[in-house]
Amino acid sequence: MKNIGIVIFAFVVFAVGGSLFHLLGFSYFRPDLLCIIVSYLSMRRDWTSGILISAICGTFFAFHHGTPAAFFIMDSIFIFFFMRLCLLRLNLRHLPFMAGFTFVSAIASQMFITLLLDLFYRTDQQMSPELIIRVLFVASATAVFAFPLMLLMQRLEEFLTPVVRDNYLLK
Repeated sequence: MKNIGIVIFAFVVFAVGGSLFHLLGFSYFRPDLLCIIVSYLSMRRDWTSGILISAICGTFFAFHHGTPAAFFIMDSIFIFFFMRLCLLRLNLRHLPFMAGFTFVSAIASQMFITLLLDLFYRTDQQMSPELIIRVLFVASATAVFAFPLMLLMQRLEEFLTPVVRDNYLLK
């Protein structure tokens, strides 16, 4: 039930959040919503369910943006592995640290997408100042919006988790 709840939450966040920032004219200061959700999944899920839900979220994200699904599926799995490996070395289990570390994850994600576009479409994007500024704006917006979204996902998981009551009188 928690997995289905997170997938539905991700679908709503991608649909509302992606459209809202585009309509408001914040094209550069738009958070990487995929990075936020997958970073949270890397903290809360095991390897198999986390990768599977991350791939589903990458598919939703690709459908919303009208791009080939393979890019965002690979990007979501890359973010999951990146964050999971960082969690092995760093103690980022607390939500504020994890939300702050999504800044680094968003930069890595944007660089990975740029590399994929260069490999498959030969766009030949050099490390220009415009690209670096755009990546830093996206990473900053991701860091700003990471904590509220991760907190909402945590509350959603707590709401969907069945309460186990140990009633000693029934034993």
